[in-house]
Amino acid sequence: MNDQPTQPQADSTINLADLQNILVVLDLASSRGAFRGAELEPVGQLYNKFKKFVDAAAAQQTADQPQANAAPDDGITNG
Repeated sequence: MNDQPTQPQADSTINLADLQNILVVLDLASSRGAFRGAELEPVGQLYNKFKKFVDAAAAQQTADQPQANAAPDDGITNG
């Protein structure tokens, strides 16, 4: 049995903005020399993976949002 008090769990969800912030951090860190030359390739590959995922997720979110200016489909056709 564990006698230590249970800590409340922090929010463990990750959203698109969090992933975009990871891209910013990676970009800033590399521009400020935080990575050695030999580390730049794997860091760049990780950056590219995140970028593709973020771009695809953002496009999906945009596609999933209803068109604000679209007329409602009431089933009536003109003609």
